[in-house]
Amino acid sequence: MEKDYSNRILTVSEYLELINEYLKPLNFSVSGEVSSVSDRAGNSVFFTVSDEKEPAKLECVMWRFQYRNLGFKLEPGMKIQMSGASNIYKPSGKLSYVASNIILTGEGALQKAFEELKETLKNEGLFSQERKRALPAYPKTIGLITADNSDAKKDFETHLGNYGFKIYFYDVRVEGLKSAENVVQAIKYFNENFTDVDILTITRGGGSLESLQAFNSEGVARAVFSSRIPVVSAIGHERNFTICDMVADVRASTPTDAGKIVSKDWREASQILSQAKKDIFSAYNIALISYREYLDLQAERMSRAFKSSVVETRNKIENVGANILRESEHLINQNKQKLEYLGRVLDAMNPEKKLQQGYAIVRTLSGKVVRSANSVGEGDIIKTQFFDGNIESKVGVKS
Repeated sequence: MEKDYSNRILTVSEYLELINEYLKPLNFSVSGEVSSVSDRAGNSVFFTVSDEKEPAKLECVMWRFQYRNLGFKLEPGMKIQMSGASNIYKPSGKLSYVASNIILTGEGALQKAFEELKETLKNEGLFSQERKRALPAYPKTIGLITADNSDAKKDFETHLGNYGFKIYFYDVRVEGLKSAENVVQAIKYFNENFTDVDILTITRGGGSLESLQAFNSEGVARAVFSSRIPVVSAIGHERNFTICDMVADVRASTPTDAGKIVSKDWREASQILSQAKKDIFSAYNIALISYREYLDLQAERMSRAFKSSVVETRNKIENVGANILRESEHLINQNKQKLEYLGRVLDAMNPEKKLQQGYAIVRTLSGKVVRSANSVGEGDIIKTQFFDGNIESKVGVKS
């Protein structure tokens, strides 16, 4: 509940405290031209900003730790934009604008500040190639720092490819008064809260030196330098080259290029696997063709060997058959000769042949051959066979 001061008389100190309570939450952005700077030793830097069209001046102050992170020194004549809130310093009753962020708006001053900061950081070794780290092979988790719904974000993610990346996204302003502060906060956030982020990518589209001012600030440069996570910087297009790019471990020419760089190992591995697949199929087909030719050759050899074996076996069989036939013919001839001999012997022994020679065969009536005169008696009837007939007779007196 707000205090009621309407019926109370305030001290000067109380009044100023009250005014400061009202002024503190009223943050405004102010533009103008630096008319004077008082950079004395101490925790603050004092300067005056004048209106470029009207006779108006604003006394300003900035804490030195914030001033150091600007990456440039204020000089009379510089055109600036600043954000902050007003405060009345009680001991003097003087109103001052307490600036929290300052950016330059003149290209000439920006270029000068850029060159001065680049030389300073170079001499400190922030751009040294020896300190820059190689990106981890086959990264899985990416920290992405850029503006949401920006072309830079879409281009990076599109060309990152579908390799199963886990992406942690931090939405930041990439232009304007608080952009540098946002980027520094994002870098610190990833370094302090994630142990599994392999690569930190900072990206935005191209633009003028003024629009890229956050990425040419000392605060962002030192945050990138201090990052324990390897940083890929892709600020602007190929013609843009920021301080952030120079400090980063790897500089990509565009957001598209950054996506390709981060996914390079996975893309090459995919190509290697694809080529290996082709090589395997090619080797398989070559081996298959070779094996088929080998089988065809073996089949032809087997066929020739089989045919040769068949011919050889047939010849052997024919030879054996011929031998058997010759042996058979020999045996037949031998047997034929024996049969002819036996036939001649039998023929010679044929009784009828004997009969033709004048011999006769005597038989009893029962047909028994009479071999001896003593086997018949007187009066027996006998048959005598001649070659041309038979005669029956009776046995008379034997002599």
